[in-house]
Amino acid sequence: MMRFGMLVSAAFSVAAVDARHAPVQITTDTPAYCATLQTRLHEREKHQGLPARARALTRAGENLCEDGDISGGITALRKAMILSLHAAPERKTGH
Repeated sequence: MMRFGMLVSAAFSVAAVDARHAPVQITTDTPAYCATLQTRLHEREKHQGLPARARALTRAGENLCEDGDISGGITALRKAMILSLHAAPERKTGH
């Protein structure tokens, strides 16, 4: 039992440290948040490129948001963002 308590304590300590460095952002499933994610992904694509799977998820998320499936669109866009943050970007050719 003591091990579990130490583990939980350590996890909260790490979370507290990380929370000091990142601002808290509360989001809701709205068309505005859909647009925010789209903008962020387009900027990443423009400046760094996106992996093929992230590009496909971005397009799917855009279509879902446009068709009124805001929750589904945001889910796809969030997955695209996670992929873009954790995968090496593909190099753009011709520049």
